[in-house]
Amino acid sequence: MGGNSMEWAFIICVFLTVLILTIFFGTFIVQKINYKLRIRYIMKENIITKKNKKKKVPRKDNTIGKFMQKLEMNIDAAAIPLSPKEFIVILLVINVLIIIFTTFLLSIVKSFIICIMLDGLIFFILPKFHQRRKNKMVAQLPDVLDLISNALKTGYSIVQTLDLVSKENFSPLSEEFGKLVQALKFGESFEVAFNDLAKRLDIREIQTVVDTILITRETGGNMTHVIEGLLEIMRENQRLQGEVKALTAQGRISSLVIGSMPIFLFAVLMMISPDYMMLLFSHPLGIIMVIIAVVSQIIGYVIMHKLIQLKVR
Repeated sequence: MGGNSMEWAFIICVFLTVLILTIFFGTFIVQKINYKLRIRYIMKENIITKKNKKKKVPRKDNTIGKFMQKLEMNIDAAAIPLSPKEFIVILLVINVLIIIFTTFLLSIVKSFIICIMLDGLIFFILPKFHQRRKNKMVAQLPDVLDLISNALKTGYSIVQTLDLVSKENFSPLSEEFGKLVQALKFGESFEVAFNDLAKRLDIREIQTVVDTILITRETGGNMTHVIEGLLEIMRENQRLQGEVKALTAQGRISSLVIGSMPIFLFAVLMMISPDYMMLLFSHPLGIIMVIIAVVSQIIGYVIMHKLIQLKVR
């Protein structure tokens, strides 16, 4: 039993070491990327894609296509300068290297377990980056709309205003407006470029802004007045969301404490009496109990998460 505990401890140590090295070197590389080079690369990809649309129509309704599209959004949100195919290839290479180097110390099964744990954690973290980026854009949107309104008042055209926003320190939203301006400079129509922005970001507030600008431009309305009204609504929305977060703070902390308590107790008991706890993984009844406990933990977390989620529409 003691030997099994040491092997599992070694597996966890190897897994954490590989994870830390991956995050460290990945972050270091990403920080060295020049923003303008990234914009040109993305625009080049868009031009190539549009040229190839006439030759080959991709199937977007299949499972692989949806997975690759979702992965591309998550990779872009994490500021990783790779396409989905390149990301998967690099991940496969890392898995192969882990298996090669750990097989000499562990069995092939345990090497695969390390790879599965690493891959699972990576694909769990990537959507978190995506959601965090979306939340940051929503938080920046009122300030961006305020800048657009002031620029239009001073006589700027809408394209000049968008170019001004792209040069301001509103990352990551300024980067997306930079892509929009580049698309317009490459000859993209106003409506198509804005709709591509809304589709790419998939944020309700951005979609509202895009629809407002397009409708106002088409009907010849007062763009400044409309944007100011939209700005007031969004600021009120953010104020209400802040109040909701304050009201649900106690529930969120309670769910975090209750959800982490079984994991903490399991870790403590593993350190105090590993032989006793290993019965849960060696005896059939213990395995069933672990499965029931994990499923119950997940169900409880989902229920508590739903109870404290109040969205301001």
